[in-house]
Amino acid sequence: MSKLKYQKLHKLLKNNALIANSITETLYALQNIEIFLQDHVQQTLLQHIKPLNISGKTLVLMVDSPAWKSRLRFLLPDLEKKLQQHTGGKINHISIKIIPATDRQKRKTVGHNNARIPLSTNSQAIITSLADTLDDSRLKASLLRLSQKKNRNKR
Repeated sequence: MSKLKYQKLHKLLKNNALIANSITETLYALQNIEIFLQDHVQQTLLQHIKPLNISGKTLVLMVDSPAWKSRLRFLLPDLEKKLQQHTGGKINHISIKIIPATDRQKRKTVGHNNARIPLSTNSQAIITSLADTLDDSRLKASLLRLSQKKNRNKR
């Protein structure tokens, strides 16, 4: 019975070593592709893309907005050819995924996710003048209440 447990444990460790080696190889390949991109992509675009994964013969690149995806798509035919030469045919295709960058600094300055930015005096004046032109009494009252809020963060 102990021999059976040993064989299972050995098999598990062997599989984990294979998985670890596979992950390590992928990380080295992604690092190599990042260096490749530095040489073949403009600096302005390079700031918005990052190699994400290699799936089969497809490189998955991450961009932080649809606008950068559009710019990158124009470069894809030439970039795929160069990448295929660089990798010796191991990567033939590039796929692009949009993953927006989180703006952590903005969240820290506002405080928490439900916090609102206070109305400026100019915005208050515009809302008041708009309310004065309305015939609907409920909408007018609602807009006047909105315009009177000095700091909408404190309730």
